[in-house]
Amino acid sequence: MEPPYRRELLNEKTMARKNATSIHLEAAKSGAEEHNRREKKLDYVRQDLSPKNELWERRGFVSVDDSIAKIKALYESKEGVGKKWIETAKPIQEGVVVINDKTTMADLQNLAEAIEARFGIKTLQIAIHRDEGHIKSKDWKPNLHAHMLFDFTDSRGRKIKMGRYELMELQTMTAAALHMERGEHSTKKHLDAVS
Repeated sequence: MEPPYRRELLNEKTMARKNATSIHLEAAKSGAEEHNRREKKLDYVRQDLSPKNELWERRGFVSVDDSIAKIKALYESKEGVGKKWIETAKPIQEGVVVINDKTTMADLQNLAEAIEARFGIKTLQIAIHRDEGHIKSKDWKPNLHAHMLFDFTDSRGRKIKMGRYELMELQTMTAAALHMERGEHSTKKHLDAVS
């Protein structure tokens, strides 16, 4: 049997992990907005919890593909860079944010505003998902998270790049905006934003 102080320490670590957040970025896939809007049927979603999901979209946002087409047109225009678009460019990024049951849409919108003010990166869509999870020994374990679609381009259609220190700052900003602890650095493979 573990000594009581060891159990307390383990409970504190478990609680800290439950209150830890992070944001994982990757290139947005075509159709990501459909997943976020719940326009696709998913077998790992509890549909009875889907009404608890929340969605916010920037005015004029239609889809990832539409956004890329607009960025490409701007980039190739006189107002933009005036050069041929690089087809391998990934200007729309998706961030998957770990949240808790107290996280609100207002918290995520504050994060979006802070990201735009600091890095010039505009948020196109925020989706809070409270209906995903898994069942372990008959208990429902929710996977509380939010998806944030970002336009990683400047006013001329050029890609905004973030280095290691900017990405670390983004993690800290996320924790502050969501009133949660900052997650620890991990080399763990993350789940794809869209399954």
